[in-house]
Amino acid sequence: MGNTAHTQRVIPSASGRLRGDAGSAVVEVAILAPVFLLLLAFVVFVGRIGSLSQVVTSAARDGSRAASLRGSTSAAEADANDAVASTMGDHGVSCQDLRIDVDTSGAQPGGTAIVTVTCAVSLSGLTGFPLPGDKSVSARSVQVIDRYGAAGS
Repeated sequence: MGNTAHTQRVIPSASGRLRGDAGSAVVEVAILAPVFLLLLAFVVFVGRIGSLSQVVTSAARDGSRAASLRGSTSAAEADANDAVASTMGDHGVSCQDLRIDVDTSGAQPGGTAIVTVTCAVSLSGLTGFPLPGDKSVSARSVQVIDRYGAAGS
């Protein structure tokens, strides 16, 4: 006689889903939501590191510019420290460890003023999550002292 194999036909429900799919979207969201949240937290973390790096670079630039406008080394170092602290404060950055290295060994017309700023911040402060450890960001800026400016003023 003939082959009487039965084939089962799956009939979609009114919503367009196959029977047996009920609840699978909830499970998918429950699995993927933490992954997306973790990815979002990572993007925020990377953005904050980039922002911190820009502020530290700006502070080093401002410090070296302030130091280059002075003729004496002690005044140059004080002005550089003030400029760095002002820039960091203006941007709301508080470092656990802020190091400002001012090199005024070439503090003469045509010489250079070099400022290196290193800022260490806690990871929990960057992310908002209680993470151990810290991140250190450093920047260096060199400014040429004007040959014809009012050096020594």
